Amino acid sequence: MIWQKVDAALASELGSAQNLDAPQFSVFIQTSRTPGPSECDYLSKLGVPTGNNAQKQIFTATVSARDIHSLSDQSWVRAVRLSRKLQIAVNT
Repeated sequence: MIWQKVDAALASELGSAQNLDAPQFSVFIQTSRTPGPSECDYLSKLGVPTGNNAQKQIFTATVSARDIHSLSDQSWVRAVRLSRKLQIAVNT
């Protein structure tokens, strides 16, 4: 695993993962270039929707800890970041 590609929040969450194969992490996957057919196949096998990837370099998915380890080892993956739900701030 290449830890430099994983953000601090995700690294912390990975440390507490009990089931390495359960898709429990909502992440952003950033690639260094638009994925080609083989990279799209790889992402699809992990359950990452690639859709129409014309010029697309950021993908969202829910993946397992084992998938994150695998993704970080890919030379064409630039970063894997934890996705957080946004909370609306209400001014009173």
